[in-house]
Amino acid sequence: MNTLIDVTGKLPHGLVEMYRKVDICAKGLGIDYLIVGAMARDLVMHHGFGAHIERGTRDVDFAIQVASWQEFNTLKEALSAQGLSVDQKLTYRLGFVDSDSLPWELDILPFGNVVDAHHDISWPPDGEFKMSTLGFPEALLQAWQVKITQAPECLVKVANPVAMIILKMVAWTERDRELRKKDAADIGYILQNYAKIPSVLSCLYEDGHMERCDWDEDMASAELLGIEIADVSAEPTRQYIIKHLVENQPNRAAFARDMNPIHGTQWLDRLTDPLV
Repeated sequence: MNTLIDVTGKLPHGLVEMYRKVDICAKGLGIDYLIVGAMARDLVMHHGFGAHIERGTRDVDFAIQVASWQEFNTLKEALSAQGLSVDQKLTYRLGFVDSDSLPWELDILPFGNVVDAHHDISWPPDGEFKMSTLGFPEALLQAWQVKITQAPECLVKVANPVAMIILKMVAWTERDRELRKKDAADIGYILQNYAKIPSVLSCLYEDGHMERCDWDEDMASAELLGIEIADVSAEPTRQYIIKHLVENQPNRAAFARDMNPIHGTQWLDRLTDPLV
């Protein structure tokens, strides 16, 4: 993990407040975490590399690696002691009102020793609601660091663009029709802005992706991302994506359409071909 992005002075004050509270609580308990979801997208692509922001969010998702549900609950208690409110219905959700009286919402999504043999978590108390954690271990392993404050220095781990796409592919398969469109659209957004990262742009030219893709930057980015997805995906994650987005033709067609009505099919071919 050697990529560091400095966004000091670029974030809303209230968001920085919340990040610092989570960072203090998690590190105090020895819990490793990273930021995922739409806020990861904005931290890296918009604040880090200047991509235009398509839709803002006041929701922050944290994936936390825990040894037990007790450790998960202990983190919630620590956050509550820091002034965050615990949602009475959703086990994973907390609220935060910053010093400017603006509301924020955060979800803490556990993985690690709380998952079952299928890499799912079953939320207490009754375990009826399940969620896949596929992609979270890879995302943590490959996470980038983002500096949000200089003094005192605060560094948070954030899912990188490759991990974001893997996580959103998995999430798309679990959500209802309307919500999952955002996941696919976010993948299209990341793909179309990937070349704003200087090292990526260099790779597109130096490694021949642009030439192979007839100098189409988006297609070249999809090709590179596909190779990177295959390189970092753990075997269960790879098999899951193959089953649900490569071999399942109705899913494949719907996902491509949600990603981009015009180019989605070609992009998805390049994103998934290296997996098989």
